[in-house]
Amino acid sequence: MVGILGKIQTFSITKLFQRLVNWILTSAGLKEIWEHQVQKGVPRHARNPLWCLGGVTLVAFIVQVMSGTFLATYYVPSVDHAWDSIRYIEQAVPFGYIIRNIHRWTANIMVITLVLHAMRVYFTKAYRKPRELNWMVGVTLFFMTIGIAFTGYILPWDQRAYWAATVGTNMITALSGMPVIGSFLLPITQFAREVFIGGGEIGPSTLTRFYGFHILIFPLSIMMLLLTHFYLVRKHGIADPL
Repeated sequence: MVGILGKIQTFSITKLFQRLVNWILTSAGLKEIWEHQVQKGVPRHARNPLWCLGGVTLVAFIVQVMSGTFLATYYVPSVDHAWDSIRYIEQAVPFGYIIRNIHRWTANIMVITLVLHAMRVYFTKAYRKPRELNWMVGVTLFFMTIGIAFTGYILPWDQRAYWAATVGTNMITALSGMPVIGSFLLPITQFAREVFIGGGEIGPSTLTRFYGFHILIFPLSIMMLLLTHFYLVRKHGIADPL
């Protein structure tokens, strides 16, 4: 009897949620657009796991946002308290060590699946006309993902993070050593390095800058690029296999 009542209650909640969504879409004039997107078919070849790597990357990004929001409520972006706040999350916050490990391992999964997705697109030549712009958007998403992973690696502010920040930011100025164009890139690379580290040398402002890039600039940029990416996929369709 209890099970039947539970099913009835779940069914009522589901119907209520469907009515709420339908009312919002109708009121906003988005119902036709929503139905067109939902009812659009998926090609048979797109059901292959290799064609689902982009979706796995998206799920990983959503998990990153959710777990990162939880971690941000306890993390302190200060060189004096960053490591202590990480220890507090892992040792004192209920389920904190689980959330942090989910955030850390999902970041690795996101990078790996994104690389595999890019390889699949390249080797199946899905970047060809008319999908050139979407390929460039995807490449930009790749560098944004590397950036958000790198800035997250710095946040614990231990010895590994400090020297990773040192090596990573020095790689920017190393571009000025390129032949022919190196002298022209020197002022640009110096300016870019100062923007990242918050001055001429790595210090307390460096952690604040990396934290801002990690939780604000990179996530918002990735979200906007994802919307563009999905729009172009829906517009041009999923590329046929070779």
